[in-house]
Amino acid sequence: KTVYDSNGLFVLTELGTFIWEILPQAQSEADIVDAVLEAYEVSAEEAKADVAEFLDKLKKLEII
Repeated sequence: KTVYDSNGLFVLTELGTFIWEILPQAQSEADIVDAVLEAYEVSAEEAKADVAEFLDKLKKLEII
């Protein structure tokens, strides 16, 4: 579905909100992972997986 088909309404988790807010300043996915690692007590593997999943959802919805 595109953003239009979804009526533009999305609910973000705390992590999703964090990623969304830093997205404009991030130069790469690795930058986002690094920021998640600094802000949350998670493993590097978990941070990478969570960031990749979130970005993949945004791409599938044609938001980014």
